[in-house]
Amino acid sequence: GGTAVVLLHGFGAAGDDLVSLARALRQPRTRYVVPAGLLEAPGGSGGRAWWTLKKLPPTYDEHQELEVPSDALAKARAAVLGVVSTIRERYAPKSLFIAGFSQGGMLALDVAAQKSAGVDRVAVLFGALPHATSALLGKPRKERPLAFVSHGRQDRILRFAGAERLVERLKASGHDVTFHPFDGGHEIPAYRLSRLLL
Repeated sequence: GGTAVVLLHGFGAAGDDLVSLARALRQPRTRYVVPAGLLEAPGGSGGRAWWTLKKLPPTYDEHQELEVPSDALAKARAAVLGVVSTIRERYAPKSLFIAGFSQGGMLALDVAAQKSAGVDRVAVLFGALPHATSALLGKPRKERPLAFVSHGRQDRILRFAGAERLVERLKASGHDVTFHPFDGGHEIPAYRLSRLLL
C-alpha cells in the first residue's frame, strides 16, 4: 500500500546522491527507492551515469529535443522498469511516483511514458525531452501520469528552451502539467521540494 517514489540521480552523481532529497520529501506511508546508474561516470570520481555523454553541454535538435542514443536509453529504461517491477512485487504500492534530476529526470520521463510502467506521477527536475521519448508521448492510452517540471532560467548545462519544449510536448499529448520555472542554475532549490509530492 501507500506510495512508492523512485528517485533517479543525474550524470556523474554518486549512487546515493538523492538520499537527502528523499529525506526532505519524507511523508507518511511513502517508500523511497534511490537506484544507482548502470555505468561508472568518466573521471574516476566514483560517480554513476544512466548513459554516457559524448560532450557537455549535450546536443539538441532543431525542436529543442535532446539527442540521446536510443540503444543506451533503452538499456537504462529496462533497468528502471526492472526496479519498478520489483517494487510492485515486494510492496504493492497503491501509487507510483518517479522523479529525477538532470539525466535522471529524462530517464524518469521516458519510463513514465511506457504504458507498462503504470506510473501515476512523474517529475523532471532540470531535464530535457529526449527525441526518442517525444515519439512515445503521443501513443494512445487511457490515463497519463501527472507531470511536474522545474527548471532554472540560468541553467548553463541544459537549455531552458528545452524545458519549455518538454512542457509544450507533454501538454499536447494530454498530460496535466505543473511547470515551475525559476531564476537559478542547475540545482534543486530547497523551497521547491515541498511542491514535488503535491
